[in-house]
Amino acid sequence: MVVQSEVALLMKNQNPVKEKAASIKAVQSKEFWSAVTVAKLEDIRGDLRDIMKYQQQTQTARLNPQLFDIKEENVTVTNYTPSSKG
Repeated sequence: MVVQSEVALLMKNQNPVKEKAASIKAVQSKEFWSAVTVAKLEDIRGDLRDIMKYQQQTQTARLNPQLFDIKEENVTVTNYTPSSKG
């Protein structure tokens, strides 16, 4: 389930997450989901919403940079010196 996979990403070594260990364990159990009610879901949501910021970030694949070979022809370069007059 989506909720269980999101809870699994929580960093268990953080103190706020440790404080909610009972709620986390409940969400991960099959017994909770077999007898879940809207009221139970709302209670769990309230318990866990403040600690969801402690999820481990999943690694994304890095993209290789795009390389462009551009040939410049007929380019005039002028040096710019800013004036100190204001």
